[in-house]
Amino acid sequence: MHVVQLLPELNQGGVETIVLALNRELVLHGHRSTVISAGGTLVPQIESDGGQHIALDVCSKNPLTFIPRCLKLKTELLKLDADIIHTHSRVPAWLAFFARKRLDIPLVTTVHGFNSVGKYSAIMTKGDRVICVSHPVKAFIEKHYPVQPDSISVIHCGIDPSAFDPARIDRRELDQLKHDHALEGKRVVTSVGRITELKDYETFIRAIAIAAKTRPDIKALVVGHVREDKQSLFLQLQQLVGELGMAGHIDFIQDCPHMPELYAASSVVVSCSKKPESFGLTLVEALAMNIPVIATRHGGPLDIIVDGVNGSFFEPGDANALAELIVRDHPAGTDLRTDAIARFSLEKMVDSTESVYSDLVEPIPLEPSLFIAEGSHRAIYHHPEQADKCLKIVKAGSLEKRRQRNKKWYKRLRKLSSFDETRKDLQAYRQFRKQNTDLSHIPRFYGMVKTSLGPAMLLDLVTNEDGTPARTLASHLESTDKARIAAALADLASYLLESAIVVRDFSIYDVMVREGRDGRLKLFIIDGLGGKELIPLSSIRYFARLKAERRVRRFYSKILAHHPDLSLELK
Repeated sequence: MHVVQLLPELNQGGVETIVLALNRELVLHGHRSTVISAGGTLVPQIESDGGQHIALDVCSKNPLTFIPRCLKLKTELLKLDADIIHTHSRVPAWLAFFARKRLDIPLVTTVHGFNSVGKYSAIMTKGDRVICVSHPVKAFIEKHYPVQPDSISVIHCGIDPSAFDPARIDRRELDQLKHDHALEGKRVVTSVGRITELKDYETFIRAIAIAAKTRPDIKALVVGHVREDKQSLFLQLQQLVGELGMAGHIDFIQDCPHMPELYAASSVVVSCSKKPESFGLTLVEALAMNIPVIATRHGGPLDIIVDGVNGSFFEPGDANALAELIVRDHPAGTDLRTDAIARFSLEKMVDSTESVYSDLVEPIPLEPSLFIAEGSHRAIYHHPEQADKCLKIVKAGSLEKRRQRNKKWYKRLRKLSSFDETRKDLQAYRQFRKQNTDLSHIPRFYGMVKTSLGPAMLLDLVTNEDGTPARTLASHLESTDKARIAAALADLASYLLESAIVVRDFSIYDVMVREGRDGRLKLFIIDGLGGKELIPLSSIRYFARLKAERRVRRFYSKILAHHPDLSLELK
């Protein structure tokens, strides 16, 4: 398998750390790995770990150069013969989304943060699979974008257990750290992260000042790089330390190459972020070193901390509450490492990501025993592993047969793909997602997947409430109480008109009937979704409702022609 990852640049950062880890582990697992970025200090690391790096501007937001860069990326993807494209940021995702058109390469996106809500950020939800780095990020995406729940995976960022191991720390470096910052015999409270307003170091400093009144042995370490544009903030924080009389209690460390030793010297590690952070890798690193943690009660830490077990929460900006937690001793000898490694190891992250790749690349084997039914154009199969799902596949040779059946010669000159009903279904489902349409009478669509018989739509399998196979409306019309059928048809008609859903070809063979345990019937449209007009007026709700009404009336007329004893009336 050849995986191509895209990110803006390869410099220090959380996203870069994940890309480096995936590159290294994919190579170790026997896969090909290529990283495309605008370059950076970590390029040699990619190459020394066995990966390939291609320098391409996937960083610039300049719209004037977007198309040339998109074409260049498409050329590179063709050369690489990629099996998976994995993007980690919005600009690369936009480029990859258009570059992969007609290349049939699955796209995976990873949402690394709480990006601003809008069309620009929505591109991160357009992957065939979407990875979120925490459950709060997943909830954020589901709240603001019309995504299919089954297309989203939560894969936490992982750490290398051997890099953060209390048994492997450098004692000389630890002693040096304690000496440089007078940590011996102190209760060391550490906060890690670059100096920005979002990290809310002001609250941290004020909490230390409050805690020092009852615990004069407290020593705090603020560990984080200071960018040029944050120098004024850094000076303000230093001034606050002086005003509170904490100069002997708080040290700032801008560069710390020995993080395991830093954690080992700490009594507790604190995160004071004002706004939700996507995850909190420093908290996991601390836990792996058997150091308890404290964090604000929002964002990624909600996935990491079990309150009162491996750490504690406080409300953002509450210095008094934080001070109370800082002075509280955690039970000595508690094993925090085992749970942290079990939940947040690098191996687990890579295995979970590889599983996402494999689901998209490795074809689902379809045996004849899985066959359910077929029409002139497509066939339906049971999913071999998911009993509640089915696979809808275009039958071999059916597109050419559909083209040749046209009596008008000019229609036989159209592209073969224009006869594919699956394309029309996909357009309809895209419209449903865009409009957040109620799908209570339509099987939920989970995306396109590869099978041994070709590309397939992965859909909910319509069954009766007791789990037995559902039958078509055609079958029920011959054997079921007409009053029950009429009620179900009225319910379906009301749904179609209310939701303004247009059906191309309304057939009694394209409607499945779910029987409830109480005897009630519910109808599901399994085929023929969407309009087929040249000008897509049905994308406008007013015209869609008019067309839906005409289709329902025509459908009723067809049924009444063969079953005049049915009582059908469109209200």
